[in-house]
Amino acid sequence: MQTKLPRHRLLIALSATALSGMSSLTQAATLSISGHPLLTSPNPLYGTAGGSNNVVNSPGVAPVTASGLNDPTGPVRNVATTPWLSGGLVSATGAYVVDWFYAGSESGFNISFTSAGIGPFAETNLNNNMNGNVANNPGPQAMGTNTTVSFRLDWNDGIPRTLANDQVTPSPDLPSVAAALNGSLVYAWLTPTAPGKFDLTKTVQDCSSVCWFAFALNDNGAKTLTGTDDDHDDFVGFARFTNMDDPEPTPLPAALPLFATGLGALGLIGWRRKRKQIAASERGLALSQ
Repeated sequence: MQTKLPRHRLLIALSATALSGMSSLTQAATLSISGHPLLTSPNPLYGTAGGSNNVVNSPGVAPVTASGLNDPTGPVRNVATTPWLSGGLVSATGAYVVDWFYAGSESGFNISFTSAGIGPFAETNLNNNMNGNVANNPGPQAMGTNTTVSFRLDWNDGIPRTLANDQVTPSPDLPSVAAALNGSLVYAWLTPTAPGKFDLTKTVQDCSSVCWFAFALNDNGAKTLTGTDDDHDDFVGFARFTNMDDPEPTPLPAALPLFATGLGALGLIGWRRKRKQIAASERGLALSQ
């Protein structure tokens, strides 16, 4: 025997369906960084010597630069704790906006940054502490805003060189003449610690609203082939990723009328029941008189 669902329960189910449809959300924009922990570099990685990274700050290294970036894991690189990822790239999906910043550099070449509608922005050896000199430390500089994580870095050492984020870059952990001549990029997630200041971190950040990441180039300097200048301070930058994908509910014209219809029908059923009860009471009263 087929059981029929009472009309009032059917209407409640339809109304609930309408409300659940209104809560359906689209997938937000995403940002990811691929690669593996940086396996090789001068040690200490950070310091004032020419073969160290002179841009990113780290505990115990003085003087402090105005780059705004700090690696709290210490000046000596440790494979287990380093926040830098090499042999990978930054990629994103969905609708988003990116604000690009130049953190600093210590390079023998005039390296320039270019992204869609931005640049070329040329670095000028700012915000470094090479040989203890911090005279040229004005702080990070805004390079521009666009809607892509793709960028490229260009320099000329007698031969024009280009290294781009939208391709997996040569890994500095696999030494070769080709990788050394073409340079390499490394990346890290950032955690804001104060306005304009960030800690590098291994922890993947939540990019559902806003998140930050850093990138650093090692060009083909004279010491790269010997492995003594693999310091990734020839162009250091960072970026703010802003998610522009707002949750998209089921269109109101489709959901609200169904919900309103259900409520209206339930009200009509209740009204009819009440009228029947009143009529029956009146008949009973008339018969008793």
